[in-house]
Amino acid sequence: MIQELKNRGADIADALARVLNDTAFYEECVCCFAQDENFSLLEHALNQKEYNAAFDYVHTLKGVAANLGLLPIFPDLLCMTEALRSKDYQNILNMENRIKGAHTWLQALIQNGKS
Repeated sequence: MIQELKNRGADIADALARVLNDTAFYEECVCCFAQDENFSLLEHALNQKEYNAAFDYVHTLKGVAANLGLLPIFPDLLCMTEALRSKDYQNILNMENRIKGAHTWLQALIQNGKS
């Protein structure tokens, strides 16, 4: 999994330094992130146009993605965080679709690694 994340642009060196180069723990953290309920809570909040709640969910995901060096998903989380912060909802659907795509890719990567 780590090599595939690195191939996709993740900052593995920095992320591993945060977990004292414990690759098993890092992979466990990535798996937990991929299953984070904030993804589904974000989707629900956006569908209901509950933008303040959506901000909280995406802001949390952005922080975790940054700490895990998950650069393939981080920029979209950052863009949505800033759009919601400034109450600019014009491109939220496009941002949500990009986040869903990156999240789906991450889940597939983890699932393929387990098989």
